[in-house]
Order: sequence, then structure tokens, then C-alpha cells
Amino acid sequence: MGYFSGTFTNKTDKKGRVSVPAKFRQLMSVNHVHSFFLRPSFTHSCLEAIQPAVMDEVQAALLRLPPLGAERAALSTMLFAEANETMMDPEGRIQIPDSLRSYAKIGEDVVFAGLGDKFQLWEPGAYEAYRAEARALARENLSLLTGAPVLATAGGQS
Repeated sequence: MGYFSGTFTNKTDKKGRVSVPAKFRQLMSVNHVHSFFLRPSFTHSCLEAIQPAVMDEVQAALLRLPPLGAERAALSTMLFAEANETMMDPEGRIQIPDSLRSYAKIGEDVVFAGLGDKFQLWEPGAYEAYRAEARALARENLSLLTGAPVLATAGGQS
């Protein structure tokens, strides 16, 4: 299966297109994923790229909520109405809609950050600020992953 991992910075062109990192494209190709959903993050000023299989899981969870409930309507709006299904062109580029670029304050450069089952798109300065916060928060919460094999060697600085 594989995971989205690594951090890459790419430039947008005059039309707002940006190349998806080759490593991410390769993973999607191997997994027969031809599109993904771009949506604003709930927690940060960035965009999240979600695979269709994950969106299927989200839809299944939404369907367990009362069909006329305000919670389901609000979550559906944020998860689906705000999402944009995106396909790469033959050169591996995507077009980031203006509304999403504006939300994430993405200009000439875009940081792609792999998060395992998804990846995020950030304005570089915002990503650097978040990364420092994330490192501190991860260190505080390392015990939540007790028993994970990689943690046996995680005692050093990173």
C-alpha cells in the first residue's frame, strides 16, 4: 500500500497549477488512485488531499448520524461541499481552485507534507510555524503510541 511521507516544496505556475511530488504520484498510481479531494483543513490554514477510499469511510460515518440532524448537515457541508475533487493532468499537475488557494494563503510556492493516508498543502511560512508546534506537541504526546516499534529509538533529538 505505502504511505504519503516526506515534505516537498513546488512552485505554482501563472494559472495556479502545481506539480504533485513524484513520490506522491507514484504511490497513487500503484494504488490505482486517479483523483483525490482537496478541502480546507478543520484545524489549520492549509489544504488536505484526501483519497476517495478515505472519503468513502467519511461518508459511511456521516450516514450513521441522524439524517436531518444539524450535526450531519454541518459536517457534510465542511467535508463535501467545501471539497473539490481533483485529478492530475498528464504532467502530474493539479489546479488548486482560487477559493482554496485563498483559504490557505498559497502563493508562488506550495509545501506538500505527507501524513500517511493523506497529504497537506501549505504556504511555506505557515508550514514552518506549524512544524515547530507539531514537534513540541508530538513530544508531549509520544506516550499515546506506546508499543510502536519506532519509538524504541525515538529518544534522540530530531
